Amino acid sequence: MDLPYARFYQVMRVASEVAVEERRERWELAAFVGWQSYLTNAFRGEGGPQSFAEWLQGLGLDWGQQGQAEAPAPRTGQTAAEVMAKVADLMKRGKRMQMVKVRVGEE
Repeated sequence: MDLPYARFYQVMRVASEVAVEERRERWELAAFVGWQSYLTNAFRGEGGPQSFAEWLQGLGLDWGQQGQAEAPAPRTGQTAAEVMAKVADLMKRGKRMQMVKVRVGEE
């Protein structure tokens, strides 16, 4: 694997941001269904219907209004070479485990 540590970190950060965004979208879609149910409920109480933004805020899902947290800086306790050595070691272990699985499967 000839991927520089900075590029590896960037790829992993982007992948995690995409996963978080997809999770947020699923939560918001579920909240929208709940809000629609709330609007059709005749026993929703006093004060008239809430807007969807108020509904999200009540559920604690108002991420856009709270602002995006900055991505944490990478730990500086380890050098890129140390991290990549650990990654290479884990990859070797994974290959060994795959070899063991193949041997067990052959028997």
